Amino acid sequence: MNLDRLPRNIGIEFPLKVENHEKAISMVGGSSEIRKVSDNSNHSLELRLRSDPFHHPIASRRAECENVVLEIDLPAWTLNEANGNVQKALQLAEDDFTVAPKFIADHNIRFRDMADFQYYTGDSPFVGKLKDSIFTGNLSNMSKVEFEGVKPVDADAADAMPPPRFSQQSQPFFYGYKQNPSVSVVDDGTGGPLRLVNKATQTRIISEILVWGDPVPTAPPAELSSNPRPSVKECIEELRALFQKRPCYTRRAIEAEIKPELIRYLRYALPYVSYFYRSGPWRGAYIMYGKDPSQDPGLAIYQVEHFRINSSNETSTPSGTPIHKFDGVNLPTTRMLQLCDVSDAFLKMYIEPDAMRTTVDSHDGWYLAGTMAVIRKVLRAKLANITEGKPPLTVSALASIAEEAIANAQKESEKLTALSSDEDDEDDDDDDDGMEVDSSFGL
Repeated sequence: MNLDRLPRNIGIEFPLKVENHEKAISMVGGSSEIRKVSDNSNHSLELRLRSDPFHHPIASRRAECENVVLEIDLPAWTLNEANGNVQKALQLAEDDFTVAPKFIADHNIRFRDMADFQYYTGDSPFVGKLKDSIFTGNLSNMSKVEFEGVKPVDADAADAMPPPRFSQQSQPFFYGYKQNPSVSVVDDGTGGPLRLVNKATQTRIISEILVWGDPVPTAPPAELSSNPRPSVKECIEELRALFQKRPCYTRRAIEAEIKPELIRYLRYALPYVSYFYRSGPWRGAYIMYGKDPSQDPGLAIYQVEHFRINSSNETSTPSGTPIHKFDGVNLPTTRMLQLCDVSDAFLKMYIEPDAMRTTVDSHDGWYLAGTMAVIRKVLRAKLANITEGKPPLTVSALASIAEEAIANAQKESEKLTALSSDEDDEDDDDDDDGMEVDSSFGL
């Protein structure tokens, strides 16, 4: 058949399923509007989804095309059996159908813009008056309309015209949605529904992290799983045995004691057996639940000191474990040292003193100010000496460093005492020969 002899017309693509053709034609303005858009390429149709003058219509767009419109004649039962699917209906009809071209649609009228938000005005007396008067275009009806004067109304019950348009977005935005590449489908083998698992999601760590002065927890957080996976459970058991030997560790000290294959599970297992200090004399240490270092002087040797160690050739044990102890000769590979892990003979005299504080201090812990000053200054001197590759410090040199630390600590203590005395009694005219020294200073 020669398609050039077919009549040419326009096609209208409705963004909905058309069951009532007459209603569909009326929704775009009727046959007269369709005729206008067919004769005039600059004319467009407006699709109104509701018969409401306040509803914002969807404008049409013209697109050139070459579509052949076919007329298909087949038994009605086949279309009903196929639920309206023409392709399936043709298969059911087998050879009992005819197909003939009717016309060529050389232009398509499309409605691709998004519909605006809807606002129901059927219950609005004000809008009802407008429809019966101004919208009729009848001058007689318009002259009869009356509006009430302005009066205060409840905001929820305000009766007014809706805005001309709610949304300024007429074109759909392309979000580019796609499946997360790290999400995979998991079948647990039970025959139940498949699950989506995000492999990139990090497991949330629930732990007790304290600052100095916080109450000490006696048990793990209730949010922790009561049945951790076997690898974590094995690490927990080993940590429990470890904390029975010593109630306080730095992470490096723990890594040096447990099996190397369990180190990767420490972050999940530690919250089950210990809490962590973020500040104070035990900053950076994990402490067994129920142990409060601020109430127990016996935990003084587990206080943590922090240092800046710059070494280009860090050493470790033969097994590759980082060195967390200091013997006065080898440079540790950690920047945190617990006093219990310092075995240097000179420093041990101060780490195990005869006298200690009666109440804990937020800076020096249980140690007296002078004692702590010597420990810090001598320890820094020894670390710097090893880092620079210098010969070991002599006993006389260490003694001089200790004396200097004591003198500086005493001056600081006297300064604080003087400031405190001036604040407590500014009018005191007594002329004292000496200055009272802070009782927490001594060695």
